[in-house]
Amino acid sequence: MTDLLARLRAMEAAATKGPWSVVEYNEGESLAIHDARGDWRVCFMATAGKQADLDGIEANAALIVAMRNALPDLLARIEAMAGEIEGLREALAMAIPRNVCLTNRNIADSYVVPIEVTMGELRSMATALTAPSMKENEDGQS
Repeated sequence: MTDLLARLRAMEAAATKGPWSVVEYNEGESLAIHDARGDWRVCFMATAGKQADLDGIEANAALIVAMRNALPDLLARIEAMAGEIEGLREALAMAIPRNVCLTNRNIADSYVVPIEVTMGELRSMATALTAPSMKENEDGQS
């Protein structure tokens, strides 16, 4: 996942800055994607004459524009969530019992196992598990 994020970050940085928009040409027979300056073409999408699927071309252009404009925010959210997940993994790792062989299938799943953690570790786990998620922080609700 980090390789994909790195590639997307590099592509986003190298591309023409957003936001982009779709602009019609030749009475709607052609489309162009413009950058934030409005008069600078990023991409020209010509149709194949009267038989072209203009609705499909418009949908493709709209998708390209929407994805370009959303990419910086999406990457930031993914990276933040990855950090949040890593923090939860670290906190939960403290809860794995050190006094039991977890691969011993002779112990029933219903058996209650005391865990050996310090009170500080237990507090850290509780804090990590009960901390508001990114979504809660943004919306003020869960």
